[in-house]
Amino acid sequence: MGRGNDPFWKYASKSNPGFKCNYCGGSYAGSITRFKRHLAKIEGQGVNVCPAVPKDVQQEVYQAIVDPQSYCQGIRGPNRKRKTMSSLPNNNAAFTIPTSSGGQYNVAVAENQVTDAGMTLRELLQTAEQEIGEGIALPGVGSEMENNAGGLVPPVNTLGDTLLTREVVGENFEGDIKYIWYLLMNDFLRIGIYGMGGVGKTELAKHLNNKLLQDPNKFHHVYWVNVSPNCSIHKLQNSIAKAVGINLSSEDDENKRAARLSKELTQNKRSILIFDDVWDYISLQDVGIPIGMNGCTLILTTRSFEVCRQTNCQKTLKMETLSKEEGWCLFEKEVGDEMTLSNDVEKIAKSVVSELEGLPLGIRTMARYMRGVVNIQQWRNALKGLTQRQVSEEIFRKLKLSYDYLKDPALQQCFLYCALFEVAKKDEHYRKIHKEDLIQHLIDEGIIKRMNSRREEFDEGHTMLNILENVCLLNSNGYPSLMHGLIRSMTLQIMKESSGVRAMIESGKGLKKLPEEGIWTGDLVRVSLHHNSIEEIASNHSPRCPNLSTLLLHDNLELRRIVDSFFKHLHGLKVLDLSNTGIQNLPNSVTTLVNLASLVVHGCEELTRVPSLANLRELKRLDLGFSGVEEVPDGLEFLSKLMYLDLCGTSVKERRPGILPKLSHLQFLKLPLALAVEGEEVASLSKVETLYCRFHDLVGFNRFVESMEELMIGSEFELLIGPLSQDMDVPMFLSSFNVDKSVVAYDCSIGKDGNFLNFPADLQGLEIVECNDAQSLHCVHPFRYATQLEHVSIRKCNGMECLFLSPEDGWRIFPRLKFLSLHSLENFRFLFGGKVAVAPSLPYHGNSSNQLRTFEIINCPTIKKLFPPCLLPNLQNLEEINVRDCSSMEEIIGAERQEEEETMDFSLPKLWNFKLRNLPQLKSICARKLICESLRTISLIDCPGQMLDVPFFYPSGHRVGISRNQPLNYSVDLTEI
Repeated sequence: MGRGNDPFWKYASKSNPGFKCNYCGGSYAGSITRFKRHLAKIEGQGVNVCPAVPKDVQQEVYQAIVDPQSYCQGIRGPNRKRKTMSSLPNNNAAFTIPTSSGGQYNVAVAENQVTDAGMTLRELLQTAEQEIGEGIALPGVGSEMENNAGGLVPPVNTLGDTLLTREVVGENFEGDIKYIWYLLMNDFLRIGIYGMGGVGKTELAKHLNNKLLQDPNKFHHVYWVNVSPNCSIHKLQNSIAKAVGINLSSEDDENKRAARLSKELTQNKRSILIFDDVWDYISLQDVGIPIGMNGCTLILTTRSFEVCRQTNCQKTLKMETLSKEEGWCLFEKEVGDEMTLSNDVEKIAKSVVSELEGLPLGIRTMARYMRGVVNIQQWRNALKGLTQRQVSEEIFRKLKLSYDYLKDPALQQCFLYCALFEVAKKDEHYRKIHKEDLIQHLIDEGIIKRMNSRREEFDEGHTMLNILENVCLLNSNGYPSLMHGLIRSMTLQIMKESSGVRAMIESGKGLKKLPEEGIWTGDLVRVSLHHNSIEEIASNHSPRCPNLSTLLLHDNLELRRIVDSFFKHLHGLKVLDLSNTGIQNLPNSVTTLVNLASLVVHGCEELTRVPSLANLRELKRLDLGFSGVEEVPDGLEFLSKLMYLDLCGTSVKERRPGILPKLSHLQFLKLPLALAVEGEEVASLSKVETLYCRFHDLVGFNRFVESMEELMIGSEFELLIGPLSQDMDVPMFLSSFNVDKSVVAYDCSIGKDGNFLNFPADLQGLEIVECNDAQSLHCVHPFRYATQLEHVSIRKCNGMECLFLSPEDGWRIFPRLKFLSLHSLENFRFLFGGKVAVAPSLPYHGNSSNQLRTFEIINCPTIKKLFPPCLLPNLQNLEEINVRDCSSMEEIIGAERQEEEETMDFSLPKLWNFKLRNLPQLKSICARKLICESLRTISLIDCPGQMLDVPFFYPSGHRVGISRNQPLNYSVDLTEI
């Protein structure tokens, strides 16, 4: 046996036979994996642990065994859709690893990239080559291995059946084999392989089965067990017993059967069980499967990540579909090399394969149907069938198993409903629907039942969508598609065959006209026509669809007119989505849709008015956001069941008093800035959970907060206080805070006559603009700590002189503050009041766990000294400092009093971005050394003409990437040095 390049061989010396450990002198005749277990003192598997290995070496080897993540990412293939080889540095080296089938696996890695295991990726892959290759590092049939006493024992015969396999293509498949093999060689005991139906999970497991049978010294027994849907414990025990070679027919008690199986599997040490096609969680203990070093290793294949998770798989592998090139390669192999196609036919054939979106099941099935076919008409017909989402009965039946196994009717309805939002042709103009929007539609349709709160409904929606993703029926990250093309074809077939969910889905097909009226059959339940180019719904369309529940016409940008007669026979309609269309008027016949629960015209900028809504008493959602509507719709006060009202972004300026209290069920309310509200009116909405609006004044806002205090906790809100000004730079709806709960106070009387700003207990973002009576943040609620506040911005408040009277106040009141911005404060003189204008005799250390990450001060002409030295111990999490346009600024970090000794350096360990600009009076950045181990960017622009000393140092004492006495303007990116 030859010794490879694994770095841990340095702890062994050549011996005859085999090798010997440099520490204990014991003889060794095994692979590098077994030798590493010897050094790491991991007992079992016939390995005699080293009694003399140094502690640091033991820990190093142990870490390489238990944390193989870097290696696993490196060997799974360059086209893997998650983390890929392309993410490695540019100094790559290309080489090949021979596969067991005689082919080659091309790998490009960074030669010197060091992984968590302490090796370079090249060394790790070479190790994989040795351990996977036939007869290189792992002993094959006829070789010898150690026993517990350190001697040699003859090999045992491996029990198991060689399975017939298909020829496979793709570097992903080769990488998956190597990934699973590595996990097996490093003693991972529960491994899950999951993916959508037909993606090749069973084929991968068969290749692994046969590969394991070629090496009997790692696993002595390999058992293959087919697990069918709805498989009982009793049936599974019989299947395992048959594979193991024992008879359980005389025993009916499942516990006794489990005990016999466990005993048998424990005696057959180092057994591996491969469970193929698992549909439900399997209690290994109840079945009788011992998992452990003296038990079994389990590999399972399943369509559900949930099965892997509940079975406590230590590692999981999601199998992905083939790339476009790999799909065509597989198709060519399946139709036969002898088949010759003309250029025109080959072009159509590639389009056919492209429609199958890399699913091996579909590619193999289509190849079988088209084998020997050279007629271009037949190929065109096949392509037409696929583009019209027609699939063979064989493909439909196999994919539909996933749908049938959902069992929960609500989950099945949710899945079918998702197909309404797919488009036939994906293009750059199509936007994948956000989960939040999709869940709102599911609520409108009634698939998600109404609950006590909107949050509970959305929790249910996210849970349902996550389940569908985990069983591989929906894509979790497949932009812009929600589901695989063949899965979508399967959903259309289900809806075609089921009268309860009959649907017409013609979305994204470039239609300029509505489908002919004859296609609108009486049993239609849902119609999806979004993302087309329909220009008009003319008078000859009055479909008779009494069961139609959902009509999606959104994103028909050219749609200008809908005739009044169109809705004449659609009285069962519940959901009507006309958002992002060009309609100018809603037809009056909309008012006859008495069952309508959701009316959405969001983004219809040409729509200036809607008819009276008084008859729509079942309406629960009205979305007029960013439409051209100029007045509050008539009849709004009669919509007592309304839960969702969006007028944000409209030109509505006036409201009729008394409407809001009548909408007592509102959970979601967005109003335009021009439409101010009274605090008492909004406070009457006791169920509101999402609120975006403007209050007249501070008094009304404070009353609202006092009334809604407990109800607001957990809600989402963005609230503006104060008058509206045309030249006002309102961050409303454009907030950079990126938080769910924010308040903007503009031109308010904060600080005047003792007025303070009351705020909700879980406020996250606060912006104070042009509130000139506020002298400090003590004008904010003086009786409460802002324990959730993360972002604070103060702008154009000319009365503001400081933030707090002392540092103690700041860190106590705002303990979680992460972002602080001070902008255009004419009289702002210092961060903290008179107590720190002259440094105290003893530095204040306070709460050193404060969370401030980013600090910026811009256009504050009065301040001279920014950070007092006593403040620095509280800035240990500070990452960015930006100081700009402060004409009087002299010192960034002020000096102590002269009588105090400068005995300690300052430290800002997380500071990475330091920027100063236009500070004409700047004399010093800091009087002491600044230890900044994370610093990456330094920028000094338009600072003093005289040379500045830049005091940044690494902990080692070396200056941070730059020399002293830099010129006037310079910017250094330390990542490039």
